[in-house]
Amino acid sequence: MYKLQRSPLIAVLAKVQFAPVLQIKETVPAIQEEVRKKGFPLFDEEYIHNLSLPVAPGVRWVFRSPDRREGFVLTPEFVVLATNKYDTFANFEEAFLLILQILKDKVQPQLALRLELRYVDLVRELDSLPACQFVKEQFRGPSGTIFDGPETVTHYSLTQIPASIGLLNLKVSHHHDGTYLPPDLQADHGLQIDRPNLTNQEEVTILDIDHVSELNPPSPFDPDDLINVFDQLHISTDKAFQAIVTNEALTLCRK
Repeated sequence: MYKLQRSPLIAVLAKVQFAPVLQIKETVPAIQEEVRKKGFPLFDEEYIHNLSLPVAPGVRWVFRSPDRREGFVLTPEFVVLATNKYDTFANFEEAFLLILQILKDKVQPQLALRLELRYVDLVRELDSLPACQFVKEQFRGPSGTIFDGPETVTHYSLTQIPASIGLLNLKVSHHHDGTYLPPDLQADHGLQIDRPNLTNQEEVTILDIDHVSELNPPSPFDPDDLINVFDQLHISTDKAFQAIVTNEALTLCRK
């Protein structure tokens, strides 16, 4: 796999949903004791209130790195590792494998139900290449000039591709109102993502590539087997990125 020297990547997330473990709270101290010595010394217990749904408030436990740029969230039903200091997939995968192994030992989940790997890029103008021209024409949307308006418009597109394992979601959006993350990540990603210093009316493009695999039937919660599936999800997301962006943009990012 190649590595982009000037990557627009702003966040990467890997998630495993498992069969609920209602007594997981009793295992949290043992998990925290293990992970605090392995790169995640910061800890928070957070109560989530969903005012739009008639359900009881939930709780989640957040374990973060000292700079808060990498961490994982644990609930009775899933674990998700998120980072905005992504280096290589091998390093990211190694960190996630460690977390899954600790959960296997301390929590003993029985079944994995759903896997998800997600890459989010924030594209800004690069060497005079406008953000919208980072992606191929079919992902740019119409120009506002056809409606006698400004050339730059807010545009969103979703392409869903059935893959050999799961569903690949390709979301591309163009903004000029200060938006820099997908809506669901703006306040609920558990990371320290500093707001970029966007200039007034600066145009940006957000690439949100999300590969989801529903395990049917559910799979035994085996960390090594789950990581093997994530390897396949990564191959698909990498191919999707290369299919969306232009050759010119890839060349500039490799410099």
